[in-house]
Amino acid sequence: MQADLFDGVRHDPKAAPVGYFAMLKAKAKPSDGSNICRACDWRPECQRPETDFTRTNHRCMPWARDDGSSVLFKRLTPIAGDRNGERQ
Repeated sequence: MQADLFDGVRHDPKAAPVGYFAMLKAKAKPSDGSNICRACDWRPECQRPETDFTRTNHRCMPWARDDGSSVLFKRLTPIAGDRNGERQ
């Protein structure tokens, strides 16, 4: 199974865009079962055409990251109106 390919690999939370940290997607799974990308604070930047995906710290998929982990990005410092780093 694909999920087993990276068992035992420790993700690097610092391998993230500036101002964000990488969190394992498995730990951030939305309780309502919605798209995991909705839980990512960096998603608006990810969707911009000018975003440089040649930089591994901008990548969330395991095959594109040096640590081989499937992650999403959370802000280091929540913005006003956020509670526990989640948008309301």
